[in-house]
Amino acid sequence: MGLDIVELVIRTEEVFNITIEDSDASPTVGALYELVCKLLNVSPTPNPETPNTLDQPPPSKYAPLKTYTRDDIWIMLVTIIHDQFQVDDGDIRYNAHFQNHLSPD
Repeated sequence: MGLDIVELVIRTEEVFNITIEDSDASPTVGALYELVCKLLNVSPTPNPETPNTLDQPPPSKYAPLKTYTRDDIWIMLVTIIHDQFQVDDGDIRYNAHFQNHLSPD
């Protein structure tokens, strides 16, 4: 795993307040997206029966400040990847491989 990918993983961990094991580090944007969704207990596929919790206030002051939707996670990951690798947003596709498609070198 290259240094750029290590930095991407660290930044992703910080933004989402999660821990990604080295063995779980993902080679593609889609795999990283699915891993983050899994760690945040968010379905990476559409689930129309689940209401959008971002439009609702937290049920109590002890509730998490933010409940992520799959769309939130995708947008945040694209933003992180764009900033980290300095590539166009259009190049950040679900199947894009970090080393082959998004490497800044």
